[in-house]
Amino acid sequence: MAGLLLEASLRWSAPRFWILTVANGLVLFGLLPLTIFGMMLAMAAMAPEIEAWPILTIACVGVALTSLGIYFTKGAQTLPQRWSGYVVHGGSIAIYILLTVIWVSSWARTTRRMFVLPVGFKGDLYVLHNLSGQKSTTGHWRTTYLVPPDGILVTGDPMPQSMNDEYAYQLPDDRTTRITDLELTTIPDNPANRQDREHPIVFFPRTGSTTVRSGCTVQFEQVYVGTKADLLTNYKGSDLESYIEQHPRLCATK
Repeated sequence: MAGLLLEASLRWSAPRFWILTVANGLVLFGLLPLTIFGMMLAMAAMAPEIEAWPILTIACVGVALTSLGIYFTKGAQTLPQRWSGYVVHGGSIAIYILLTVIWVSSWARTTRRMFVLPVGFKGDLYVLHNLSGQKSTTGHWRTTYLVPPDGILVTGDPMPQSMNDEYAYQLPDDRTTRITDLELTTIPDNPANRQDREHPIVFFPRTGSTTVRSGCTVQFEQVYVGTKADLLTNYKGSDLESYIEQHPRLCATK
């Protein structure tokens, strides 16, 4: 009786072993690389619809297949089957652990910032990094900056290599309201956008540098905050060079 049960168990597990092994291989060497490649292309194109859920979903499916695959590998009928199962599923574990380490390391290196602007602010926000600038308010999860009315923020913090930024308006009662609409591509110049004066946006964060007449070069971060209507009809860039000329301390070295 025990022998019959064992034989039935092996017959039951063998097909599942091959199904799980092939499926895990397709996820690991097919879907996962294609998803990562697609996200890299989207990041290179600065697409606003980048989401992390596809790669997380695929990784969760892969981990489930790996766990089941290792379980059914024990019931493989031949030594080559067991070796192939352990190689595919064991390799999967190593790759998923590596991806987890990379993700955690990237998350830990990311600088999280909140820029609080005067209510109704519309125009360019410049962030100039300098040792004699504004002291930031650092919390457990993010650093908060209070943006002056002219939109030019000088901070003593260094330029971050990787950042996760949020923006908000400071209301008269000291509460803040988040600006959640982030636009990273060209805003179409059409009647609907020209009439949209109610919904604030954050448009096209970028970094750059400028050299003034004195020969001083200053690196900056720049982003537009306002409405689509103001951006399309009333936008006037800030005179950053004049500001730097009037504040020579920005060119001071440590």
